[in-house]
Amino acid sequence: MPPWQRLRPAASIRHNTKEVILSYVGKRIRRTLQSMRLIKSTIERAKECRRLNGQTCKTVPRMLLEVYRYRKYWKFESAVDAYFEFELYSRQKSMDDVLAYVPEHAHQMLQTRSRYREYDCTAFDKRYEYLMFKAMGLPHPKVMLFTFGGTITDDCFRRLDLATATDLVMNSRVRRFFLKPAFSSGAKGTDVVSIVDGRLRRMNGAMTDLAAIVKEATELPSGYVLQCEMQNQHPLIKELSPDTVNTLRIVTHCLGAKYRILGIYLRLGRKGGSFDNANAGGVFISVDPRSFETTGGCYDKMSRTKSLGQLHPDTGAKLSGIRIPFSDEILRILDNAAIVFSENPYLGWDVAITTTGPCLIEVQLGFDVWALQVAAGRGLRDDFQYDPTKVSKQKSKWAEVGVYWKNLEDREAEARKAVS
Repeated sequence: MPPWQRLRPAASIRHNTKEVILSYVGKRIRRTLQSMRLIKSTIERAKECRRLNGQTCKTVPRMLLEVYRYRKYWKFESAVDAYFEFELYSRQKSMDDVLAYVPEHAHQMLQTRSRYREYDCTAFDKRYEYLMFKAMGLPHPKVMLFTFGGTITDDCFRRLDLATATDLVMNSRVRRFFLKPAFSSGAKGTDVVSIVDGRLRRMNGAMTDLAAIVKEATELPSGYVLQCEMQNQHPLIKELSPDTVNTLRIVTHCLGAKYRILGIYLRLGRKGGSFDNANAGGVFISVDPRSFETTGGCYDKMSRTKSLGQLHPDTGAKLSGIRIPFSDEILRILDNAAIVFSENPYLGWDVAITTTGPCLIEVQLGFDVWALQVAAGRGLRDDFQYDPTKVSKQKSKWAEVGVYWKNLEDREAEARKAVS
């Protein structure tokens, strides 16, 4: 066989090479088209910003360059939207200021892959969280029932039959409850159950009973927690938005035996709403961490950084310049809690204010970095101490759901011993 025939690749190799080349060319074409669409949409949004804000905006070429660098730095498509949502097109924002703003989706990814040492159940499992609060003697809303796998228990995990549990709920002095998935974060999946004319009514107006709730809970791997609504909200906070329990979101960073507050904002519900959560339609206003006084204007997350001024959009109550009660007591609680929960160095605490002092509603691992930066008026990249260009591939022991449930019983047993 001549040498040139021996060097000729087989037909299968030639065919595979052709497929690889076509695939590569196809990817390059798709990426080019995506880049062209991205450039077009960015230019359109930049021109719209110039039209609305005039000379306070940067030039369109400068905005286009900054969007490109911002997206490349954070390696997220959502960085383009974040650039305009954070109003980084303002002439007052330098390039370093722009890069300091953490895109929301980038933060959600980085918090579990980079600096968070534990994807721990303390911030997601309501049963374990309740046990920890109780063991530490921290003020916390009363839990009426737990239901899991068709079983019902009281707040001390004593098993109850359906009739006893129903009597316990109906004869309580509380008339409104929060029905929360035991394994959840924020208001996701949470419902409001009220007692009306001797029956239970869901948030959508449908009537139900405890048997239906227990049956529904069997479809969730973690079950439900029936938590009493806080009854004695401080009148100063309640009058700002009477329809909801309004809370402070306090984000802390714990390093060793010390912690620091990264930011605080006051969350307020809207008329007819059930939650103060910004993702559920609520508004928020910044709180100075030193004086615990509200500052600036309130924001509506649903419209993305739209400032609503210093008055509540529904009640007309003035929101700026309010001194939050019991600030010293709040700090004393965090002195204890932030260290105990330090397996996750970054946590968001939801604190309600009652007539007798602060009350911890829950602790969040996935806190709202978007609202925190808007309230602070600056990017918080350096406060979170991570570099988006060097993301760790280390996997936490709690990252897999199977591992989580395998270790949960031991963690809860430890907490029960502390309670007893």
